Amino acid sequence: YQTRLDQLGEYPQDYNIYKLEMFRANLHLHKLTQTTYKYLIKNSDVYNCLESRATVKATVKELKKRLRHLKNGS
Repeated sequence: YQTRLDQLGEYPQDYNIYKLEMFRANLHLHKLTQTTYKYLIKNSDVYNCLESRATVKATVKELKKRLRHLKNGS
């Protein structure tokens, strides 16, 4: 999954497109992999301009838990 968020800039002209991209990203949260997690951390500019940072923080926390589980399981 690839998002166009990084192409929209920090303050996108069309906020509706921005919200759509965030919605599309959220649809893929259940499929998050370690690569996606690294993408979120690497692109901190995307993280920093998210509307609901608390949700993202909770998501990252959950990701870390899942990653630990995956590592322990393999």
